[in-house]
This record gives sequence, C-alpha cells and structure tokens, in this order.
Amino acid sequence: MKKIQLLLALVISVLTLQAQQDIYLKINHQLGSSSFSYNQTATNNISNSFNLQRLEYYISQITLNYDGGQDTTLDTYILVDAGTTTNQLLGTFNITTLESITFGIGVDPAVNNNDPDLWPMTHPLAPKSPSMHWGWAAGYRFAAFEGMTGTSMNTGWQIHALGNRNFNTQTIPTSGYTMGNSTTIELNADYTQALNNITVNGNLFSHGEIGEAATLLNNFNTSVFTSGTVGIQKNEFTAFTISPNPSEKDIVLTFEDNQNGNELIITSLNGQEIKRELITSGNKVNISINTKGAYIVNIFSKGQLTGSERVIIK
Repeated sequence: MKKIQLLLALVISVLTLQAQQDIYLKINHQLGSSSFSYNQTATNNISNSFNLQRLEYYISQITLNYDGGQDTTLDTYILVDAGTTTNQLLGTFNITTLESITFGIGVDPAVNNNDPDLWPMTHPLAPKSPSMHWGWAAGYRFAAFEGMTGTSMNTGWQIHALGNRNFNTQTIPTSGYTMGNSTTIELNADYTQALNNITVNGNLFSHGEIGEAATLLNNFNTSVFTSGTVGIQKNEFTAFTISPNPSEKDIVLTFEDNQNGNELIITSLNGQEIKRELITSGNKVNISINTKGAYIVNIFSKGQLTGSERVIIK
C-alpha cells in the first residue's frame, strides 16, 4: 500500500513539474501593417497623417485565464515604450492550457493615486524622465502620445491620457505558443488604431481625462490589440543552446541551422533591451554581457520571434 501511495505521489509530482511554465508577454509594435519605428509617417482611419516621437503606456491588472476557467491576477506593472522590444516575463505558473489574457491600459485605480516615490527606482511606477506621473489627484499618465503632423510633418501634436474613469480591462483569447517550459503570449499592437476618429492636426493638445484623451484610451481597449501567432509547433522554432549557462560574461549560442540574416535581441526579465545585432556568423554567435543578472536571448526571423532561451550572468 505504501509503495502504491509513493508511486502516486511521484506521478502527481511529475505531472505538476511538467505543467510549470514560464509565461512571457510579447508585444509586436506596429503602425498599420509595418513594424513600429519613431518618426515613421502613418495615417489613421480618417486620413490624417502623423508620426510619433513618443509612445509610452502602462499595462496593469494582468489576469491569466487557463485550464477551464481558472484565473490568476498578477501584481505586475509594465511601462511599454513602443520603440523598444517588449517581451516581459510574467512569472512561473502551474498552467496546462492557456485560454486568454485580461489586462488594462493604465494604472489600476487601487494604485493610481499612490506616491511614485514609494517605488524602487527600477520599478515601472517610480518617477521617470520624461514623466509618466501627472500629479496626486489624477495619478499617472496612462498613455503618452507625441509626434508631428502637417504636410511637411513639422507641426507638433500631443495626447496625454489619464484618469481612473478611463481605466478598463480587455480580454484577448490566446493559447500562446510553447517551447519547452516557456509559453509566450504574443499580441499585435497597431497604434494607428489608437487614433481612430481623432483629428490629428496642429490644434491637437489633449492632456487629461476627456475629449481625445478619453477616445484614445477607449480605442486602446477596443481596437489596438489582437492575438499574435498561435499554435506554432516546436519544430518550427529555432533550436539553439547557450554555453556556459550560467556564465561570468561570455556565452556562445550554437544553432542547429544557419541563422544568417536573423536578428538576436537580448532583454532583461522586465523587458528592457540590452543588446541587438544581426546574425552573420552562421551556426554560432559569441556574445558578452557585462552586468550580472538573468536575461532572455531572443531570435527573430522577419520580425517574428522564433526562439527564446534564458541565460544567467553571475
């Protein structure tokens, strides 16, 4: 009897370990059908041309929905800069089948009016430059859009959107895609959709909770995000190893296939880009990381994430 109980315990333990997944949130920043870049001219749905020179926003109240209706809400805040890679580790969870992700744009009302100086300097809610905090009464800027418009793209415009009344959540169905013990939730974010039905011209300076600022946040909750790549099989991913891992500084990436032309991007666990380079050395890449910590090594092919591994620099 004791042997049977022990065997059952071992089986349950193995099944639990197999379900443990590192969950990442990856956002593909886009302007229409193109990858996002600052100073790139785009057009909204009412044919207003514009570019963006600042595009930042908060994501909070993230909830993972999985395994037949279970959900876990995270105490995670992400400050997104559309000009940098967003591939955020959300944590490690006992999840078998991911069903959807729920999140809000901005800072949830329970936290929005707190003192930003209470947070550690590296926290997304700590004081930033340029500032993302509006003031005690209103809290944080949920989104900050700044750019140029006009026939010569020489006229400035701005939308700084805020206010607890404008905080809402949205749910995006997604199963993510799994490679080993990592599952990535990939979302496409088309920022031209955030400016739907907003007249972008030299008179557009909307700072606050109403008008174009409220419209922008409503567009964020209805039109900007769609589910990215899902259902990719493991054999479609770029297989590679990192050695040594952990390392004191220098690492070697060894690939099964020639990677010339693909892009290598290394980020911290909070999504900050550390290094980016084009692969031109075939099956092996030598990399140096000078600061201790944990990092994510990502491989992109034609703008799509095809491989991801964690590395520790000790």
